[in-house]
Amino acid sequence: MASWNGDCSELENLLRNNQQEQETTPAEDHFIIQISEQSSRVVDVAGEGINHLGDNTGSEGSNQPSQASANSTVLQAFTDTSEDNPLASSSSTDANLAQQESTVNAVEEGAHHPAAISFLLNGVTFDSEEDSALHVVAAAGDTEQYVKCAEMIYGEATHLLDATNKNGDTPLHRAATAGNLNMVSRLMALAENKHGGRSMKSLLSKTNKAGEAVLHCAIRGGNIDVINKLLSKDPELGRVPNEDTSPLFLAISLRRLDIAAELFQLCSALSYSGPGGQNIVHIAVFQDKALQLLLEWCRSKNLSMVQLTRQADIYGSTPLHLAASVDEWHRSFSILFMDFMTAHFGFPFCVLHRIERKGPTSLLIEANKSSLFQPDKMGSYPIHVAAAAGRVKSVVIILERFPSCATLRDGRGRAFLHVAVEKKKWVVVAFACQSPQFESILNMQDSEGNSALCLAVEAGDQWIFNCLFQNHRVLLDLSNKNGVTAHDLADLKIPGQFYFSRNPRSMILRALQFANAAVSDSRPDHMHGKDTRIIDEDKESEKLTNASQVMGVVSVLVATVTFAAAFTLPGGYRADDHDDAGTPTLSGSYAFDAFVISVALAFICSLLATVGLIFSGFASVDYSVRGRFSDRSKLLLHSSVRSLAVAFAIAIYLVMAPVALKTAIAVCIIICIGLLYQNWAFRQDIILANTIRKRFGIWEALGCSIFDEVFQNFFFIGNNFRAASIFEKPLTR
Repeated sequence: MASWNGDCSELENLLRNNQQEQETTPAEDHFIIQISEQSSRVVDVAGEGINHLGDNTGSEGSNQPSQASANSTVLQAFTDTSEDNPLASSSSTDANLAQQESTVNAVEEGAHHPAAISFLLNGVTFDSEEDSALHVVAAAGDTEQYVKCAEMIYGEATHLLDATNKNGDTPLHRAATAGNLNMVSRLMALAENKHGGRSMKSLLSKTNKAGEAVLHCAIRGGNIDVINKLLSKDPELGRVPNEDTSPLFLAISLRRLDIAAELFQLCSALSYSGPGGQNIVHIAVFQDKALQLLLEWCRSKNLSMVQLTRQADIYGSTPLHLAASVDEWHRSFSILFMDFMTAHFGFPFCVLHRIERKGPTSLLIEANKSSLFQPDKMGSYPIHVAAAAGRVKSVVIILERFPSCATLRDGRGRAFLHVAVEKKKWVVVAFACQSPQFESILNMQDSEGNSALCLAVEAGDQWIFNCLFQNHRVLLDLSNKNGVTAHDLADLKIPGQFYFSRNPRSMILRALQFANAAVSDSRPDHMHGKDTRIIDEDKESEKLTNASQVMGVVSVLVATVTFAAAFTLPGGYRADDHDDAGTPTLSGSYAFDAFVISVALAFICSLLATVGLIFSGFASVDYSVRGRFSDRSKLLLHSSVRSLAVAFAIAIYLVMAPVALKTAIAVCIIICIGLLYQNWAFRQDIILANTIRKRFGIWEALGCSIFDEVFQNFFFIGNNFRAASIFEKPLTR
């Protein structure tokens, strides 16, 4: 406690080792100290003597109350006697008891000798770091009284200056971490007086278990004065350690560029290394200004950046690999709008003019152009990393300066377009498809023979497929080394049953069918890969049952609401004294008739959907019959929800139009816009037609069979109720 509080007078009294008799400590008061590993770990001192951890004999302790009291007083100086610290009780083997007895005997015998004080100062605290008394006072404060306490402890136990705690930290490490300038200066002076300047430098360069020296701790503490003090004594501290995390790397990683500048100015030699084979340039690319300042500092010292920019980490990544993966434009509203436009209408070239060229990618290319052609251990170049991360800014900057990077292949024989397709980065794909200079890579095949179109089909990304399909230079008939074409892949990826016919994979297959894309001349069962068309009726039946339960809840809810709406008509009913008593007051108007019809349609459709879902949910019914009932019920349920929404809009109009016509019209418009959300299937048809238009022209798009299916959403066709067959797989075979 004296060390924590910096109480010099109390510490001096405790260390004086006087022989005055003190009052016996009460038996219930215990003071616990953990001794270093050369001795027993725990000593329990009671008021009646020294209890040997479970040894109830008390042969010597009961006869020496004064020694026990003195020992307990000294122990109390370096332990926490508050109620928050639990009492230590332990049981040990006979060998441990013997060792503990010898330790306690040593304390008893040396209670009146200076050696006992040094012995007790070896004790460690209760915390997980196991600090000595000098560790505690070094980190506790920086005032004059704390410095004086450190001197007193050092005077009694000089070896504590080099002692380490559980983490390998010396007292100087702890003082530097706390940013205690006066304490650091005094400990350095004590080390220099002890064995000269060489011993002091050895102490400064001593590393803990984390591989960090005193300078690292000072950087973490953030006190520049402490850093200047350390470097004034040893300017070569900036190169300790030679490997792993250097002080400069640590300062940049902590975003302390002011400390990094001090290291550049004061250190005669600097280490640029970092963990995992990285260097300071690797970590600087993740900060806005760090890389630019670092390049300026290196130029001021005439340092070559070639070696630093070419150095690869344990994964083979150079700083340019990392920069290409993080460099992006400012996320302003206009750029977000351009992203939306790109996703739906293609990549606009006006975006390229808005891209800010400054950034880590351009800075590193200017420093060392050859790093563009240095692959990592996976064979990926910076252009591949940028494409995989979807950083279109990095892709544009690299390809503007070195267009030949577009043809670079990674370890799997893929160009950057293949990587962007596989990672579903549609912005990069759109940029490549609309740039004529990249025509050579549009049909490039990787080591497995897959083109970018094949990878898009396999990934099932409709937007990326549309970008490639709309380009006239993209070939649709290429096959991979297994003889599988894009059409075959699209066909194999669609399950045989219970699959929404407007899912992206279905729309991809329809586009390839309309384009009359080539198919493999092999038998379907001989094709490479799993054929998803094979139906597992048990799994499909379980899916059908779950879907029927969900839709059944909705259909019953709609039926309940519409039934109640039929008897709570808007406007109320005529009074009994009227000729048409009990009839609706608004009857006879066009809007009221539309309301009644909408309610009737919603009720009957939801009722029929409920009946159909009952059959589709029975496992005893044949699977094919259940599927047809489920298809019809889903269409009926959609119709009932639409009719209910229309009825709601008309009811609002009926009651609000006489007094607030604009409000009534606004409500109707909102409901109509909301109904468009249900027409997602129709939206998919329009997108497909637009994709076909861009490749083949508007007349082919108007004549495509996709519009036949639009009309099938409104009419019953055939015995299998094709209009409701939204789960049915498109006819491909």
